[in-house]
Amino acid sequence: MGEEGGDKTEEPTPHKLQELRKKGQVAHSKEITTAILLIVAYRTFAGQAENIWLRLLNFAQEMFRQIATARDINLGTFAGLFSYGVYTILTSIIVLLLVIFAVTIIVSMAQTQFLFSGESLKPDLNKLNPLSGLKRIFSLKGLIQILITAVKIILVAWVTVSIIMSHIGTVINSMVLDPFTIMLFAGQMVMEIATKVGWLYIVIAILDYMYQRYEFNKNAKMTKQEVKEEYKRLEGDPTIKQAQKQKQREMSQKRQKGSVPGADVVVTNPVHLACAVRYKPEVDKAPVLLAKGQRIFAQEIKDIAEEHNVPIVENEVLARQIYDTTEVGNEVPPELYRAIAEVLAFVYKLGRNRGKNKYKPIVDNKN
Repeated sequence: MGEEGGDKTEEPTPHKLQELRKKGQVAHSKEITTAILLIVAYRTFAGQAENIWLRLLNFAQEMFRQIATARDINLGTFAGLFSYGVYTILTSIIVLLLVIFAVTIIVSMAQTQFLFSGESLKPDLNKLNPLSGLKRIFSLKGLIQILITAVKIILVAWVTVSIIMSHIGTVINSMVLDPFTIMLFAGQMVMEIATKVGWLYIVIAILDYMYQRYEFNKNAKMTKQEVKEEYKRLEGDPTIKQAQKQKQREMSQKRQKGSVPGADVVVTNPVHLACAVRYKPEVDKAPVLLAKGQRIFAQEIKDIAEEHNVPIVENEVLARQIYDTTEVGNEVPPELYRAIAEVLAFVYKLGRNRGKNKYKPIVDNKN
């Protein structure tokens, strides 16, 4: 048995995953990029095929015309034709090239959630070490990648041969066909192969992505000792503590906002403090503080109260006493019962009229 805590049995913590992400280590599959690229490139080429064919045909006609009419064929003639040919080919496939470039970037970034890390660009002497390279090749992961590559080659070859054999009669008879018909037939067969190989690659890509996620999660797992050490390290980090407190505060305020519509009254001082109090004799033994806040959060409590027609009473002394003595979710102390009862009686006397007009703030500075 290994040492205690030596086995990686624990799921990676969010901090560990974040650290791996900073190093550019995330679960991704190159096969997904290849599969989507193959399908999109095929569809783009199919849409541009006629235009590409016509441009290449015009180039061929122009090339033969210039050769036929040239008085003196020299190196300059061929250089001009070569330049024109390169220009024709590039302008013919520029849309296809742009689509391939865009799809490659988008799919890769989508898999990594728009991650860019400079860690992978840093020089690493281990990458130049032939022994390290051999270890990677003959590792379990390397052998699996070799197996996947072999399976892909076999499947693609099988699909290609199957399609050719299904058209073997036409292939044999193509020897007596004119060049244009042969090219048309060859193009259709290539398209059929590309379509079926593309769908095959999608299946391979899904399986590969599942494997890559499994492999990434397995390698990212932590020992119990690593989890303990990380916890101790992060607990001592003031930035982490501050972020945790801020998150807890935001969650608490969100819960408090959701409870304000159920309050019977909001007591304010009136600018700096707001305390939402509920007292329902059938469920509450004593008045309960549902929410309290200062400054901006106090204003948010008042805004929600106005939106839901919860009465707002201005009582500086009582608001301060409730705020200082009572935690959210707890009953107010007995010494405040009388003051709160007077406020509630004042509210009930005027009536609440829920669902009609917004309830205007009531000033009651009696204690």
